[in-house]
Amino acid sequence: MSFASDVKVELAKLKIDDCCKMASLSALLQLSGEMSINSEGAHVCFKTMNNTIARLFVSLVKDKYDLPINILVSKQNLTKNDVFNIVVDNANSVITDFDLFNKDYAHYNKYVKKDCCKKSYIRGAFLATGSINDPKKSYHLEIKCRNDECAIFIQMLLNSFRLNARISKRRDELIVYIKEAQAIADFLYIIGANKSYFDYEDIRVDKDISNLVNRKNNCEIANEVKAINAAKQQIEDIKIIENNEDIDPKLVEVMEIRKKNPTATLVELLEVYKEEYGKEITKSCLNHRFRRIHELASDPEKK
Repeated sequence: MSFASDVKVELAKLKIDDCCKMASLSALLQLSGEMSINSEGAHVCFKTMNNTIARLFVSLVKDKYDLPINILVSKQNLTKNDVFNIVVDNANSVITDFDLFNKDYAHYNKYVKKDCCKKSYIRGAFLATGSINDPKKSYHLEIKCRNDECAIFIQMLLNSFRLNARISKRRDELIVYIKEAQAIADFLYIIGANKSYFDYEDIRVDKDISNLVNRKNNCEIANEVKAINAAKQQIEDIKIIENNEDIDPKLVEVMEIRKKNPTATLVELLEVYKEEYGKEITKSCLNHRFRRIHELASDPEKK
């Protein structure tokens, strides 16, 4: 299974407190439920390709309502995965309780008065239409919404936990999304996906360390290349002016140690200089002398 599927299976198996069950059911219905009315009455249909989520939905409905429930299993055309179609018959009470005809999401606040119920609603919303990328590849979490009111309400709930959720439009869909790696990890922890949270953090830490090592190695390689190129330029400058008898003796000293140590770094040259001439100079002083040599090589008349 994918990382997202593993997260959803873990969430769907969590024990839900009694005060939070209506919040979870509300999110599942409001984001992924459909209503139909025919000669036999009003019906509510919930679709999912996840068997664990299907069982959760049935359990939540049965806990609150004594209504007939039919489960139909079909195959998705492209992937051939099972699709669970759960139909709640005679569902007038369900439609009324959750006001499913009303698109104003402000009234849903009656199910999210407490923080635990807010978390339960967010959990249900993620189970209904959410997705999360494998952290080995990229950091992205999103919940698809049906309309502006839905997106604003879910963004409000997420940001009540300081998750910095944002809203975007993708074709005809509204998306509430989180991009920051730490915020996604916090999301998993807040909604109770503890195993997935630790798995996510392990992957994220390994990835961050790997990226840090790569950046450090790249930086070191770049510095080595820069040092080699500088040394080559210094040797070329020395060849141009080494026969000039009027060169400052201090520059001659530097020219001699560079010729004897063509691949040495500046730090290594400072050690050689100390051993060769019995005195110390700073790295800044050494750099200054090489710049002076380059000036003379560029214009031999400068003395």
